[in-house]
Amino acid sequence: MCGGGDGGAAKEARRLEEQRQANIAQGNAAIENQFSGFDDNFYANRAKDYESFAVPRLEKEFANTKRNLTYSLARSGLMGGSVDAEKNANLADERQQQLRNVADVGQGQANELRQQIEGQRSNLTSQLEASADPGAATNLALRTAQAYAKPTSYAPIGNFFKEWTGNFIANNEARQYDPNVAPLFGWGGETQRMVNR
Repeated sequence: MCGGGDGGAAKEARRLEEQRQANIAQGNAAIENQFSGFDDNFYANRAKDYESFAVPRLEKEFANTKRNLTYSLARSGLMGGSVDAEKNANLADERQQQLRNVADVGQGQANELRQQIEGQRSNLTSQLEASADPGAATNLALRTAQAYAKPTSYAPIGNFFKEWTGNFIANNEARQYDPNVAPLFGWGGETQRMVNR
């Protein structure tokens, strides 16, 4: 008599576990569906979005820095010479370095976003395993995916060439107060001297 009762309980336990696994499978499918848009193209576009935001600001600052360099060279009587060519080449190198930095920051932000999204997906899957509630998993996945799909807002940036231009400003100010301070650009075989603020 007890054997029949145990068999019924085991059968019910199997049925409940099968239902639980079916619920989990349904919830996992919903999670995967909501997160399907977060692919390599999504993260590549996020990196490009940052570049689209930062590069125009960098280029504007570069143009201002180049203009200031031209004025400084003209005031020093060094336009058209080797110092002019050298300083403009140095500034162009700095621009390329800053462009690489912008690309690296964009990629870094995309990688960080990928980690956050994958972490959320993993959390949702763990919650689903514990609850076996596909409805709750679907709702949470939808809200999470919508939040991450929104465009990122970026903090104001600037001063890409701050250190580069700061040296020129400091040198010009120092020369106004002390005629013994050598021009930043140097003359002939003189070594260049930079005065820090």
